[in-house]
Amino acid sequence: MLLMKSTQPHVLFVCTGNAGRSQMAEALFKRLAGGKTAVSSAGVAPWDHLHPMAVRLMRERGIDMAQDGQRPKDVRAFSEALFDVVVTLGGRALALTPELRGNPRRMHLEIKDPADADQEGAERQEAAFRFALTEIERRLPDVLACATEGARAGALHLAGGISTCFSRLDFSHPNAFEPSRHLPLLAQTGFKCIELNLYLGGLDFAWDRPERLRELAAAASDNGIRIYSVHAVGDWVTQVEPQRRRLMIDLAKASADVAAMLGASVIPFHAGLPQGLERAEGEAVLRDVLAELEAHVLSCSCAFGWENEAMGLTAEEHLAWIRRYRPGAMGLVLDTGHSNLVGDTDRYLAVAGLRLSGLHLNDNHGSSDDHMLPGLGTAAWEGFTGKLLRTGYIGPLMLEIHDFARQHELPAVLRDAAASLDRLRSQIPPEAGTL
Repeated sequence: MLLMKSTQPHVLFVCTGNAGRSQMAEALFKRLAGGKTAVSSAGVAPWDHLHPMAVRLMRERGIDMAQDGQRPKDVRAFSEALFDVVVTLGGRALALTPELRGNPRRMHLEIKDPADADQEGAERQEAAFRFALTEIERRLPDVLACATEGARAGALHLAGGISTCFSRLDFSHPNAFEPSRHLPLLAQTGFKCIELNLYLGGLDFAWDRPERLRELAAAASDNGIRIYSVHAVGDWVTQVEPQRRRLMIDLAKASADVAAMLGASVIPFHAGLPQGLERAEGEAVLRDVLAELEAHVLSCSCAFGWENEAMGLTAEEHLAWIRRYRPGAMGLVLDTGHSNLVGDTDRYLAVAGLRLSGLHLNDNHGSSDDHMLPGLGTAAWEGFTGKLLRTGYIGPLMLEIHDFARQHELPAVLRDAAASLDRLRSQIPPEAGTL
């Protein structure tokens, strides 16, 4: 896969039977979007016909779903389609909607299945459908904003991206990212998106000041730069000491709120088995932490991206943990610097599949996490892009680099960074084709 040729977002609504809720959502969203998006609907256990009450209510709004040829479809029939936003309606769809291509953002609308009232009489049935329809109509503007205003993986496929940690002087004396200064420079160099790095909290960027976030959003829009991801504040969320762990969890959740406000798709974070605990106890901590993060992010239309510095877990175990959680809540961010330190880049690429939601491209000499440009260390880059595409990954080529010695010549650093991405793109195999 090489390029996303369609610039139009594709939205999928999923409910249980694709007979009522998701069909009404699809029909109304088409009208609301006015041709700005493509839209489909499906069910996790599709009926063989449209629900008559859904057809009737849509006719009241001037939409004849039966005449338009609408019919229930199985979500599995869309396994080869590419989506930008997947909207689940109701708990069953949330639990059973599978991984889908396109690295889509997920939204969940907790709307009870009105067909549950079918056996309670005509009046109760109609009331249930009207209530569901009211809730759907209320939330559709949010879906449209997510599809058209947020950072879309498909629109940024293989585009150049860079973490804002490029502007650091060093870890002891950080040089905070400044949107008004740095974003025009990135745009001039050809970068299309950024990861807002908050690892050092306010030392990286004043993320806890709403006016600074508004300034960032405005500057990004003015310069044609998308904010694709927001690196969570702080260190590992699976700290051994409970108070420290609570702080890291709360900071990760606050980072997700920032990401949602900025229209970002991914929140990279660090976790693993806590050191110093027995395996079973460590797994219990990890399970509780990830469950809390999942519950929080389901309302944010973005997903946590667990970096591959998962202490105590092999690549295979790491992906097994990630797949315990819903696709719209938990993915993998592959940091090539981390994987070069232990030599498991290829193992991660072999098992990541559609859970690969983001990248941190950087290099080192195998002994310390130096965040060098790809090709300046010992990481094996030959064939990397082909292996990456075979995972099904859709999204930007995001660099996470810093060059402490060259902060006085950032334009040259960024030109070198863009050139390193061009070299990676030059490896795309001819059979990759286009999307």
